[in-house]
Amino acid sequence: MSASQREFRPRSRWWARHFGSWRLERPSVREVYPGRPHPFYSWGRVNFLAKENMPWTFLAKWPEGVLGAAEELGYPVRYGDQIP
Repeated sequence: MSASQREFRPRSRWWARHFGSWRLERPSVREVYPGRPHPFYSWGRVNFLAKENMPWTFLAKWPEGVLGAAEELGYPVRYGDQIP
């Protein structure tokens, strides 16, 4: 994540060779907010909502840290209620 864009990449090298990376430019981000916890993992979800209501979701072991970093970089972060 940078002040100008958020880049998503598969963690697996095999998947990364075939898919991604995807970029979400900063001006198109309407909101960043926490999602519901993952049902099978202890990781939480972090949601980036783009202008066209296109959701980008990824898992993070410490979603609060991701939200804090996004806020420091100038992204519009909402900590309150979670949206599925």
